[in-house]
Amino acid sequence: MRQPGFSLIELLVALGILATTLVMVVGVFLTVTRATQKSLDLTAGTVVAQSILSREIYEAMSHDTSRRFFFNKDYSNEPWVRGTERLNQTVFTYLLYANTVMNTGVGNRVKKVDAVVWWWNEEAASVPGAKAGYGFLRSEVTRLVNENSRY
Repeated sequence: MRQPGFSLIELLVALGILATTLVMVVGVFLTVTRATQKSLDLTAGTVVAQSILSREIYEAMSHDTSRRFFFNKDYSNEPWVRGTERLNQTVFTYLLYANTVMNTGVGNRVKKVDAVVWWWNEEAASVPGAKAGYGFLRSEVTRLVNENSRY
C-alpha cells in the first residue's frame, strides 16, 4: 500500500518550477528597474541640455560684440561651445553647434543651435556591469535663435 504524500520526483519537479518562476520574476524586476532608471537619466540629461543651451545663448546674446561674433560664423563642423558640467555624481559633456538657417537682407538672421549632451555616472562606472544594457546615454536639444528681437 502506498503512503500518502509526494514522491521524490514530484518534489524535484515542483522545486524546479518554483526556482524557474523565481528567476523569471527577479529578471523582470531588474529589467523594469533598469528601464525606469534609464528613463530618469534621460530626463535629467534633457533638462541639463536645455539649461546649458539657454545659458550659452543668453551669454552670446547679452553683449553686442558676442552677438555679432555668434551670428557672423557658422559652427556646423566645429562646436561653437564645448565643455563639461558636473551635477552630483554625474559628469555631463556637451557640444553646441550653430548653423545659419536663414540669412535675409532684412537684418534678421536665424541660427539653429543644437546641444549634444552625453554623460556617465562616475559612481556606477567603478562597478563592472553596473549600467549594462543601458545603451548610449545621450540627449540632443535644438533651438532657433533670432538675431533681431523685432522679428
